[in-house]
Amino acid sequence: MNRIGGELCDELLEGITLECPACEKVTLVLDEAPPTLPADEGVFSTCRFCSGVVEVGVLFDRWVPAAWDMQGRPSGANVCPLCAQ
Repeated sequence: MNRIGGELCDELLEGITLECPACEKVTLVLDEAPPTLPADEGVFSTCRFCSGVVEVGVLFDRWVPAAWDMQGRPSGANVCPLCAQ
């Protein structure tokens, strides 16, 4: 983890790194393409710790709460406290 953390810091990837749903380490980099893609054509990311390949849609379902108001806008749970966007 120390080596991987150093690599993520050196490559300026800390801001786009999430917890991997497979190994639960914060080593899943969002914009990386895996070495070999699975059969379907989604967008994938690879975990730097366990080498698991995760489809970005799975991450969206896991990390973004389904909180929308009646007009189809994000509710208060999804509003940035700094910029209100």
